[in-house]
Amino acid sequence: MVIEINTIDPPEIDWNAVGKERIIQNVRNLLQTVRYDVPYDRTLGLSADLPDESGEGLSAVLLNLVSELISRKEPRATVLSVVVNAIDASGNLIMKVEVDV
Repeated sequence: MVIEINTIDPPEIDWNAVGKERIIQNVRNLLQTVRYDVPYDRTLGLSADLPDESGEGLSAVLLNLVSELISRKEPRATVLSVVVNAIDASGNLIMKVEVDV
């Protein structure tokens, strides 16, 4: 099942999620977590220091970073594509990620 996750959507935590819904929720949380913000697991999430690239160059770099993160922390999902839509005023990436669950 291929799912599209937009990081602009606010995360909704369903504490009773199971199966594919739980996997999708885990991936969404990983994408919206900044590295070094989680005590006891400092490598969880994406780095805030991304390369100074734009467009397809940034999407290619993010595809590698996101794929590596998801394969390490949620191996039940496979990243198919990453597209950067924008960077907001706070410097947060707004991206669309397609995953196969």
